[in-house]
Amino acid sequence: MAEGNGEEREAKRVRAFIALAPPTATIEAIASWQRRALGGRNDLRAIGRDALHLTMAFLGDRGPAEIDRARDALLEAAAEPAAIPVQLDARPIGLPARRPRVVAFAATSRGATTLRDELVNRLAAAGLIAPDPRPFRPHLSVARIRGDPGGRRAREVLTGLPPLAAPSAPPAAPGTGHTFDAVRVALYRSELRSQGARYSVLADVELPRRCGG
Repeated sequence: MAEGNGEEREAKRVRAFIALAPPTATIEAIASWQRRALGGRNDLRAIGRDALHLTMAFLGDRGPAEIDRARDALLEAAAEPAAIPVQLDARPIGLPARRPRVVAFAATSRGATTLRDELVNRLAAAGLIAPDPRPFRPHLSVARIRGDPGGRRAREVLTGLPPLAAPSAPPAAPGTGHTFDAVRVALYRSELRSQGARYSVLADVELPRRCGG
């Protein structure tokens, strides 16, 4: 009987992370870039619309009690939500730098950094993650690189990818990046499937917005 209870508890474990969600206009801008940049290529696979987010903290596989603590940490860290403007760089990059697995746009956001620091402190106090001394480098992943490219091939994969157009610029024009306000910060469940991960929201906090993005 004890063994069965243990299996039941293990089955309830979920893979979880906390991330910022962009607005619909930003998702549409990324989708437009994906169509222009990735159409006809078999070495890159676009990341789906429901998977476009800026990860703040990865929690790994967690049981129900740990998910409850993560939810509490999120709600406490965002108890007084403020607008979080995000500036995406126009030039796509490969991450990690040495052996990239994804194509992403680096992001600059003082608000995201402040919230992430508060989240990390509360998650660490809850025993869910270890404090991370490395600087937070937010980014929005937009494509996965097929295979395991490194060195020269990785550079070749990234060569020729167009910049991200600014919201007011025509799609073919060189962009200066894209600015938006995140719409929410959320605790997500990630379910790994053969056709890609599926995400569902376990808890979230809506954020005020000052610009449409």
